[in-house]
Amino acid sequence: MYCSETERLYVCGAADNAVREYDVNVPKKPVRLYSGHLSTVCELASASRDQLLSASADGTVRVWDVRKNTEGHVIKVADEPKVARPTWGRCVSALSVDNKFMVCGGGVNLGIWHLGMYSLATPMEADNVRHLTCEMTTDKILTGSMHPTLSQWDHSGKKISDVCGKTQSIYSILQTSNVSFTAGDSSLIDVYLNLGYVAFSLDAFPPQ
Repeated sequence: MYCSETERLYVCGAADNAVREYDVNVPKKPVRLYSGHLSTVCELASASRDQLLSASADGTVRVWDVRKNTEGHVIKVADEPKVARPTWGRCVSALSVDNKFMVCGGGVNLGIWHLGMYSLATPMEADNVRHLTCEMTTDKILTGSMHPTLSQWDHSGKKISDVCGKTQSIYSILQTSNVSFTAGDSSLIDVYLNLGYVAFSLDAFPPQ
């Protein structure tokens, strides 16, 4: 799910291959429906107010023009030889964007892509794991996978560090100005005051 910070709208992807946009005041009826994916929609991101991106198990990232409610471009990630990993499948399950670039991975390997040219800028030499989530900020890229490791990269695709967390897999990453958070396959939320170690962990379901 993706939620706009400035509008009362949220967008959801689903296993029926579609992306739906809702008004928070009318949650039962979608405002817009985006169709085109051939398999489950795994992740959503927004590069601008007028552009929505969706990543899917079909091996593509689709760029949608929100103003026209149309598909602007299909980025065939899994068909790019430099990131394709046929033994891991075609799924694109991790996606993050800024104004000019996107990072994505999953069954396919991680890579940094030009949004304007819809082409691979650089592959990222990642471990042989399935990537589940990523977060791109102004100065770094964070990625999580089916391993308990939070990886930090620079914008050239070079790995800076690995930090082992408390969960066996990392499903979600949140980066604020000074603090990073990860959540995964347990009730623990790991908190990083810097990216060298886990400062402490919060239990989302503490014992009563």
